[in-house]
Amino acid sequence: MSMETLIRSIEEAGRKEIDRIRKDTDAQIREIRKKFEEEAIGQAKKILDNAKSEAHLAKERILSNAKIEAREMADKKKNALIDNVFEKAKEMILSSGEAEKKKLLISLEEEGKRDIKNPEVFVDKKYANLIRSAKTMNLGDFGVLIKSRDGKETVTNTLTEKTEHIKTTMRHEVAKVLFE
Repeated sequence: MSMETLIRSIEEAGRKEIDRIRKDTDAQIREIRKKFEEEAIGQAKKILDNAKSEAHLAKERILSNAKIEAREMADKKKNALIDNVFEKAKEMILSSGEAEKKKLLISLEEEGKRDIKNPEVFVDKKYANLIRSAKTMNLGDFGVLIKSRDGKETVTNTLTEKTEHIKTTMRHEVAKVLFE
């Protein structure tokens, strides 16, 4: 074997080894790329799933808050309408004729006298002509104030007091009539 043949043979073996190394390297590079792409796709899916989940939660939170605000606004409107009913009732009483007002004052007086022995009855100066037996006092309201003579007991039977009491006891019934 000549030197030339030996060199060619070594060169050929070197080329084959280089080709084999290239093929192996290319295969390893493809395998690394494939794993990297799979991991990247997996991470992208996780990020996308998390983003979708967060977006869904944010949407639900926004919708829930909007529903709560709408309910609160509706409740405020309903409460305002209920309060308006009671205000209209007060206005109707105050705009009624003297005969009706007198009957109502006498009824308030009798109701208050049931709770107090030996009472004194007071009425606002504005309505003194409707109950002559009552003493006048600046009540600033339609109705009567009944006190025991010793001053230990007092019953306030004014339109404002009665309306507030009725509001608490009949609010539900008024709401039923208005909204059901």
